[in-house]
Amino acid sequence: MIGGVVIFGKSHMDKEKFGKVKELLFATSQPTTEPVDLATTKPTTDAADNLAVMVAKASGMPAQAQIEFIRQAFDAEQAELDRKRRELSDLQHQIDLARQQTKNDREKVIKAQNDLQDRPENAG
Repeated sequence: MIGGVVIFGKSHMDKEKFGKVKELLFATSQPTTEPVDLATTKPTTDAADNLAVMVAKASGMPAQAQIEFIRQAFDAEQAELDRKRRELSDLQHQIDLARQQTKNDREKVIKAQNDLQDRPENAG
């Protein structure tokens, strides 16, 4: 509790605020009975909101369960990012192939045009 004394002594935190912080950090309520499906949770674009949602869902769980929940959520987010990165890489590869094919086709068209322009000059 030394850290609490330091916070209480050096800041503008009164006993009521300190008690609320203590309740948040050291919640002793029963674990929630509702299972949380990580696949159905929608990711938010704001990392702070995402963290707040995870902490809210994990509150009331034992510490080990909270850690495991956060690890699972992190792993799910990482897997989603990896999947999106692969999709983006595949799309970029398709774009590069299309650009190369367009370049090759353009060169063939220019060559064909030049060949057609050279024919009438030689035939005449």
